[in-house]
Amino acid sequence: MWLHHRFGLSFGDVEGLLAEHGITVTYETIRQWCLTFGIEYVRRLRARRDRMGGTGHLDKVFVKIQGRQQYLWRAVDEDGNVIDLLVQSRRNRRTVESFFRTLLKDTATHRAVGRAQHPAVREQSCGGLAPTDPSTGAPDAPLQFSRPSATLCVHPRCGPEPASNRSTFGMLGLDLSAPDHTTLSRRGRYLDPTLRGASTAGPLHLVVDSTGLSITGQGEWAAVKHGGRGIRGWKKLHLSVDESGVIVGHALTGGHVDDATTAIDLIAAVDGDLACVTADAAYDTVGVYEAAAGRGAKVVIPPTRTATVSRRGPRSSVRDRTIKAVEEAGRRRWQKESGYHRQGRVENAFFRYKSVLGEALHARTPGAQTVEIQLACNT
Repeated sequence: MWLHHRFGLSFGDVEGLLAEHGITVTYETIRQWCLTFGIEYVRRLRARRDRMGGTGHLDKVFVKIQGRQQYLWRAVDEDGNVIDLLVQSRRNRRTVESFFRTLLKDTATHRAVGRAQHPAVREQSCGGLAPTDPSTGAPDAPLQFSRPSATLCVHPRCGPEPASNRSTFGMLGLDLSAPDHTTLSRRGRYLDPTLRGASTAGPLHLVVDSTGLSITGQGEWAAVKHGGRGIRGWKKLHLSVDESGVIVGHALTGGHVDDATTAIDLIAAVDGDLACVTADAAYDTVGVYEAAAGRGAKVVIPPTRTATVSRRGPRSSVRDRTIKAVEEAGRRRWQKESGYHRQGRVENAFFRYKSVLGEALHARTPGAQTVEIQLACNT
């Protein structure tokens, strides 16, 4: 039951995990355990809960349970530890007041704060990860968590089911305090992780392409909150990979930004020598050919179906030769002879990205989205 509820694992996943440790139990049995012992489990957890200290905080979020929107009230103490939860199908003020009064027994002082008045993080020891980052999000707030610790906490958020930061520190054997969600959202936009690219020997075969990632901004979220469906926006993730599929460059742009324009920047950002630039027909522009020629690289880009040789002198002699070669040999044969199959490397990179990290961006602000993409590409 703890595995199912704590980490959001399905009953089948729990069955497989226990089987790996020599425990044979069916997923149906686990489901029956949750139904039979769940209420007793909650009752014992409530009996063991800690009392709030000098300050308590209460706030609500919207969650979906079995497809229906519910109100989830969460009470935490001054250290951010969850004291109790309350789920409502509709907002009931009297029930919430009774819920909070129960928590305030034997408590000296308390106050409820809204979402905009999130409790400030108390002074905590950072151990070996000393504070080094001056960007805190508030002009006079002291820095509580270092850049490495904040990066480590934000990193799991790129996955579809983020792990608990406190559990992550425990697995690594680090005696550190974990930042709360608001602190991570505020600090995340100021992080600047670098892309860890693999070193290659010799000139680089660069493959470029783009894909779409959906986003949900404040406007769409508010529309859903007030009963509307909302329209999900999207952004483009541009990747450049080497011949083995390792990501060597990336860019996050708006959904209507031209692919070829971004490819020119990706080509210019590559360190070292370029042997070849491969892309699909969306990059069949003179600017891409000129950017590759400036780096002394061969271009393998199939021309568009309506491409013709320039009549007023060759604007790009390389592109004109490609158009003639496709007309003479046929598109399929040209792709085989030119090595256009390398374009599949970047398609595989997108498949790995979306299989592991999902097809959406979790962050809302542009700065935080850029950091999320950098961490995701490192993953």
